[in-house]
Amino acid sequence: KPSMATLSSPEKKVSGSIIDLIVVISLFFAFTTQAQDIRFAQEHVDTEPFQLVISILEQSIAHYGEGNKLQWVDTTAMNQPRALRMLESCDADFDVYFSGYDAEREQRLLQVDFPLTLGLLGVRGFVTTTDRVIDLEADTDNAETWLIGSGRGWPDTRIMLENRFKVTEANYENLWAMLGIGRFDVFQRGLQEAQLEIRQRGDNLQLLNNVIMVYPLATVLYVNPCKPFLKEQLEEILYSAYADGLVQSIIYQDPDAALAIMRLNETSVRKIVLTNSETSGAFTAMVDRFWLPEIQQYIKNTD
Repeated sequence: KPSMATLSSPEKKVSGSIIDLIVVISLFFAFTTQAQDIRFAQEHVDTEPFQLVISILEQSIAHYGEGNKLQWVDTTAMNQPRALRMLESCDADFDVYFSGYDAEREQRLLQVDFPLTLGLLGVRGFVTTTDRVIDLEADTDNAETWLIGSGRGWPDTRIMLENRFKVTEANYENLWAMLGIGRFDVFQRGLQEAQLEIRQRGDNLQLLNNVIMVYPLATVLYVNPCKPFLKEQLEEILYSAYADGLVQSIIYQDPDAALAIMRLNETSVRKIVLTNSETSGAFTAMVDRFWLPEIQQYIKNTD
């Protein structure tokens, strides 16, 4: 077998190129497999409404991340569109952003195909003022005629309008003020998050107990498009957490999530089931594979 010293010049160049390639590949795998911080954007100052999502992420990465750690990067001074543009251009100091599913974001960014709360985001309740509760709970058959408050640009707003509901749009804080002075009948919120918001905002607010809205929607992760290996890594972590029952256990033990699931199972509660026109094949696959069965029975055939 010839040594490097006896090889001709072209043969030396080929051998050197192979060695260089092996070194590059080795360095790449060493970089992508070593434990490192996974940088998530922290969009909100008050993270309490998102504790269920945060708990699922933190515990899943701690148990199945093979030494990787979750790092929160403060993006509270940045609005969501700007943060997503920076993420898309690979120019952000974070690599992962969690938000409600959006078909456009799925095209622009790398979507981790896992619904973090297993479809709970699409279980919606109606918050109103305490003086309106009796009248509205007696009128749920006519909920389609109610004027509903919802956020400007939210997927919920688009979904309700597509399904011919009457909606008043404004920013989040203004909607609470408008509800308080009777500018609309109910403020539509995620059933799990609404309970916390009511506790924070005082005794004059109450959830309607006998009607909910259900449609296909989920909280998902969007990843820096320059880091496809990170998307795959996060999917492996979350799939493992789901397969071992960790995600389900966190959800079923959360008291606010438990109320949402209870409402789904109560026959006396009216379920207004809506379609969501802006979903992809990947989203439909998530519904089939991961949705909580209590939710799946209502929305599996709506997409």
